[in-house]
Amino acid sequence: MKINGVVPNMRTYSCLISGLCKDGKMSSALELFDEMRERGMACNVVTYNILIGGLCREMRVWEAERFVNEMKRDEISPSVVTFNTLVDGFCGIGKLDKALSVFDQLKSSGQSPSLVTYNVLIRGFAKARNSAGVTDLVREMENRGMAPSKVTYFGSVQ
Repeated sequence: MKINGVVPNMRTYSCLISGLCKDGKMSSALELFDEMRERGMACNVVTYNILIGGLCREMRVWEAERFVNEMKRDEISPSVVTFNTLVDGFCGIGKLDKALSVFDQLKSSGQSPSLVTYNVLIRGFAKARNSAGVTDLVREMENRGMAPSKVTYFGSVQ
């Protein structure tokens, strides 16, 4: 992609990929991502998060997980946003065991789960009518010094 002699940079590619993902054009977004890499541009966590989010919105969570593994292989550290997106994706397809596995990976990476992380998991467990899981997560959250928010309570009564 070269327009009027201007070669796009990583930020331009990321913006275009984001727009394609939001429009549900994942195949085009993935093609653009491949083009970006073929041009030798280093991808960053933001670009990966955009793709992972787009794939998860389309319930292509297993494919999104492969991108997380690719990030790690390329020595790009997944962020809390990366993990939250994947946790939400697995909760969305009812794979709570896998969501908890990703949650554990987040904690073992040295990063701390955010309120969003807990809210996503709590909503997933509530949707699955797993009240014990909801209670355990709220307790863990409180033990980490986080106060449940309105979103936490709303998510727990789905």
